[in-house]
Amino acid sequence: MKEVYILSGAVHSGKTTALLKWAAHTKGVYGIAAPVINGIRYLQNLNNSEKHQLETDHDSDDNIAIGNYLFSEEIFKWGRDVLLDSLDKNPEWLVIDEIGLLELSGRGLEPAVTKALKTERKIKIILVIRQELVAEVIKYYGLDRQLIKEFRV
Repeated sequence: MKEVYILSGAVHSGKTTALLKWAAHTKGVYGIAAPVINGIRYLQNLNNSEKHQLETDHDSDDNIAIGNYLFSEEIFKWGRDVLLDSLDKNPEWLVIDEIGLLELSGRGLEPAVTKALKTERKIKIILVIRQELVAEVIKYYGLDRQLIKEFRV
């Protein structure tokens, strides 16, 4: 049976930093983190530390604009592939950093997030979510709040 954990906090509160410190000392961690390095958002494969720049300044039809940010659809596809490949490895922990407005509109790391949350495998899934979106994410994915363990940064 899967276990779902939510790591939440305000924007730029250190959610990803705390997660990366935890993952560095924990075995069996797979999935995606979204660190900011020198002011630029990246996606990082937690299994092998491979990173790709998610945030871009190249305006193209393939990129996704949200708020003041422009993100690479190509890197989101890579992130989705990492999540799906991670699921196939039967990890103890699967991290999804982060679920935000893009995922709630079916973009970004979707549909990989939905597939991960629907798995029947024994797995611990950590969802990183901005505090103001937690209730909306729980509703959107049909999660049972009583079965979720929540931590705040």
